[in-house]
Amino acid sequence: MTLKHIQAELQQQHAVLAKEVQDLKETLEFADQENQVAHLELGQVECQLKSTLEVLRERSLQCEDLKDTVENLKAKLASTVAETQEKDLEKTHQYSQELRVLTEQLQSLTCFLHTKLKDKAEPETLLKSTACASTQEHPPSTDSTFLGSILTAMADKEPEPAPVALLGSDKSAFTRVASMASPQPTEVPGMEKSLEEMHTRILELQSLCSLLQESKEEAVRTLQRKICDLQARVQAQEEQHEEAQKAKEADIEKLNQALCLRYKNEKELQEVIQQQNEKILEQIDKSGELISLREEVTQLTRSLRRAETETKVLQETLAGQLDPNCQPMATNWIQEKVWLSQEVDKLRVMFLEMKNEKEKLMVKFQSHRNILEENLRRSDKELKKLDDIVQHIYETLLSIPEVVRGCKELQELLEFLS
Repeated sequence: MTLKHIQAELQQQHAVLAKEVQDLKETLEFADQENQVAHLELGQVECQLKSTLEVLRERSLQCEDLKDTVENLKAKLASTVAETQEKDLEKTHQYSQELRVLTEQLQSLTCFLHTKLKDKAEPETLLKSTACASTQEHPPSTDSTFLGSILTAMADKEPEPAPVALLGSDKSAFTRVASMASPQPTEVPGMEKSLEEMHTRILELQSLCSLLQESKEEAVRTLQRKICDLQARVQAQEEQHEEAQKAKEADIEKLNQALCLRYKNEKELQEVIQQQNEKILEQIDKSGELISLREEVTQLTRSLRRAETETKVLQETLAGQLDPNCQPMATNWIQEKVWLSQEVDKLRVMFLEMKNEKEKLMVKFQSHRNILEENLRRSDKELKKLDDIVQHIYETLLSIPEVVRGCKELQELLEFLS
């Protein structure tokens, strides 16, 4: 029993040892594989280091070449800076001459505008308003700001060196290159004085242009108000005349209707008389009472003549041909018709008076219209003069050289004139 137990333990230990040996073999194989991978990585790193070393050698050679190139460029830069300074001085002198010429042109234009304003307004009022406008628009800081902007723009034209990163020693490819100091802008007192004078002239022109525009607008507004007032008056008079004309036409229409009714009644009366005559003739033929019928015919004839006479009187009354001193008619309806005829005459007289009044109003309206047309023609002439002045100013300002065209005040003046 003890021997079997020992054998079992030995077998168990043998199995454990075999398992450990197997684990050690696997560990050794894994270590060999890692060692191979490490050798491969070391080989790759060595290749990369060799290629980097070659690149650094090439960069070092390029750096030597670039140093020579930089020295040559420094010499060229110094010569270029000297040439640029000479050209700037020449351009500055030329610009100062152009500014003097332009200042003289602005002076002549200012005198021209002063003359035009003196022709349109009182001299004292114009001088006061011009002085106030120039005092308000000439702050002392504006000239210095304008000149500072010009000098700053001239200084900005000089090249500025780009910053270089510091990396490595003096002989490497990343060595710092010494920067070239930008030259200071040259002070030009004559040009500053010319710019100040031109700025003053421009401000005076602005004030004069604003005064011209205000006078032009005021004249236009005055003419428009006068035209509106006259149009309103003419329209009111035309409305009153139309209302009176309509009232008279209505009265005349009523009288015409009454006259037509009277004419219709007379016609009916004549038809009745004609029928009565026919009946009388028939009765004469039937009864044989010729004498009595003749007397009746005579009476009827007299009545007919009386009616014709009354009709004639009525027609003469309606036509306005009766004498006002004659005796009134016997019947009421004739008196009424006579009164109506008088009313018609009165209305006719009133109509003629209104017609004459209308003709007078038309003559008055025509005279007002002629006056307004003359005023409009004069205002158009004045406006054309003002437009010519503004156009002359605009064309003069467009001929300014490029060196001062970027001025803010000048651009604002050009925008205002356009």
